[in-house]
Amino acid sequence: MGLFSTLKKGLRQFWQYRQMWLLLYLLTLVMAIFIAMPIKSYLESKAGHSLMVEDLIKGFDYTFLNDFMTNYGDGFSAITQQFVLVVGLFLLLMVFFVGGILAIYKEKPVKWNRAIFWGNSAAYFWKMLRLTVYFFFIHAFVLGVFFLIYYFMVNGFSLEDDTVIFTAWKWLLPFYILVSTFFFMWHDYTKVILVRNNDKFIFKSIVSAFKFIIKHFKSTYTLYLINLGLLLIVYGLNYIYTLNFEINNTSQIYIGFIISQVFILARLAVKLINWSIASLFYDKNY
Repeated sequence: MGLFSTLKKGLRQFWQYRQMWLLLYLLTLVMAIFIAMPIKSYLESKAGHSLMVEDLIKGFDYTFLNDFMTNYGDGFSAITQQFVLVVGLFLLLMVFFVGGILAIYKEKPVKWNRAIFWGNSAAYFWKMLRLTVYFFFIHAFVLGVFFLIYYFMVNGFSLEDDTVIFTAWKWLLPFYILVSTFFFMWHDYTKVILVRNNDKFIFKSIVSAFKFIIKHFKSTYTLYLINLGLLLIVYGLNYIYTLNFEINNTSQIYIGFIISQVFILARLAVKLINWSIASLFYDKNY
């Protein structure tokens, strides 16, 4: 299967089971609401309908934020705890869904099958969670290595020459992205193989995934870079929109909210497309 054909079939498969895309979006939206509502209620209870709050709509007001945190900042401790709890639950649910998503891509039912999705989400949850923890330490190690390289490149963060610090960062960051991409790809193919083979031991899937991507490195890495490129385009457009879109009234707030949801949907779509492509490529080449 050629790379273009794999991309095309991956997109088609993603759209065939788009219910999973909408499910992840709804989960993200609910999480955002649970985080935003306590903050909204607290701001209204303390600042009320102050003209200063209306000024915040027009842009960032450091003076208001500083005064507010000085006088009412203690009340945010409970909100922060809720924020941590909700984000933690969200991440666990995202891990929970991975097994179901990849099982759908494995079984390829005519349409989205609830039994396959929910059953395999539960069946693979603990394995996916452990796998996430293992690769978290791997990514942390890689980041640590690049941090040390950066540290020595700038001579221990010497401030004698600021250009060294920024020049080193500018050259090292793209290299880090290329290297870390390999490990993200390794993680994703491990998930695919774990579900495909229903391996009892996670490390067997990790080793199998490593061997597979090394054997087909040119194709797997190219496909992953294309997917990364799509993700960077989404983030780039989001950045440009954030930089240029000004909020001056309530109606623009709603417009901004709708546009932000489009970007969230796009990011989730790129992730699912990536898993779809990886699953198809593995099926044809293992």
